Amino acid sequence: MKTYSAVIKPQFEKREAGFYIRYSDNQYDGFNDNLPDYAPDEIETAEGDTNYSYQEIKFKTIDRGVIISQLILSKYTYDDQTAILANRGDGKESHEVEHDNLQKFRRFCKLLADGFIEEFF
Repeated sequence: MKTYSAVIKPQFEKREAGFYIRYSDNQYDGFNDNLPDYAPDEIETAEGDTNYSYQEIKFKTIDRGVIISQLILSKYTYDDQTAILANRGDGKESHEVEHDNLQKFRRFCKLLADGFIEEFF
């Protein structure tokens, strides 16, 4: 789910309530197996103000597998993942594209998780 803020928040944040990882659509769109710099997407409000948009995932644990799983779930539900994996290889090009996109997002999530762990631990 997208989060909107009037201020730019950091990509990785550690608070008493937990840990946060944020990524923007532009960051993911620019991903090519190297993690692009983080910058939230800018949204202009009807009043002419600038807000910032990003995906925000909150964690209570520092388990790499859990972090990666939660990041993936920010874009693909378990049902989505199951369908994509089940449809692969059925001869439809659109299903191969979906599978490739899922794999690309998984690589992106692994790099995000590793960057977070490296920054704080």
